[in-house]
Amino acid sequence: MLKNFRLKDVCKGHPHCQLCRSFNGGRQFREHVVALIKIDKPNTVDFECPEKLPWGFYGNQTIRERLQPLLREYIEVKVLPIAKERFEICKKCEHSKEKGHKCELHEGCCFGRWRSDPKNSCPAEPPKWISMDGL
Repeated sequence: MLKNFRLKDVCKGHPHCQLCRSFNGGRQFREHVVALIKIDKPNTVDFECPEKLPWGFYGNQTIRERLQPLLREYIEVKVLPIAKERFEICKKCEHSKEKGHKCELHEGCCFGRWRSDPKNSCPAEPPKWISMDGL
């Protein structure tokens, strides 16, 4: 961390926070900041923000915080209905084990998670449910 480094010397009103906190995209900007305040220590370009802003800061939210509602909507609207429909099919299938929670034709664990992924198809021939990838 750069001690006694204040953003007020470099930017007023914090207009560059988003650029600075972009780890790869902001590296050239941070190089200019380091040169401006004349720090000669090695490895100071990727400095910790004096205001404690995280890498990936995007305005008042991190990228993860911005994507969370979109991910939640995708799961509720697309993934859950598919998973429920497929589970009902699996429960009635002759290859079903443990009341649809496992399948004789699927190797490995986490069959429920695998079945819930829209890009996967039923392992039976012919498949009892197909990939929804691209829909």
